[in-house]
Amino acid sequence: MVTITAGETFEVTVSADPAATVLVQFAGMQSRNVAATGTAGTFTAAANTSGWIPGHYIWEAWATVAAHRALVGTGDLLIRESAATLAPGAEVRTQARIAVAHIQAMLAGGATLEAKRYKINNRELERHSIAELLQLLSFWRRELSRESRLSSGIMSIGQSISVRI
Repeated sequence: MVTITAGETFEVTVSADPAATVLVQFAGMQSRNVAATGTAGTFTAAANTSGWIPGHYIWEAWATVAAHRALVGTGDLLIRESAATLAPGAEVRTQARIAVAHIQAMLAGGATLEAKRYKINNRELERHSIAELLQLLSFWRRELSRESRLSSGIMSIGQSISVRI
């Protein structure tokens, strides 16, 4: 997944038959179509994201030659809201960072509690065990690590697609 800030230009470069017409279709918070231009079988579509709603998008590049249509590229795009447009106090942490902070707070506060379950009259409160919290913490730390690798440009296994921002 590629992450950019709203207003930046996202470029997709794909290979297709030199006689093809290539269209890149975006779906997510909005639907957009961007025509690609190119020569010698290399096509580039530049999508200026000014005016796009921030969020998660998927894209597909389709090449059409005569009556035949073929998928020549796919990917994921995350458009973040620009820091200039964020309201003071807006939450900017990822879901993984929020989860790790909450679990650590629960561990810090719950480590001294003796009971896992309380029942007073008709109300009942049940807490996660420390072992369960540690498992959740391990999962969310792995997610944080994955986010860090992706944001630093380290790719996992998969198709390599040329993208320029």
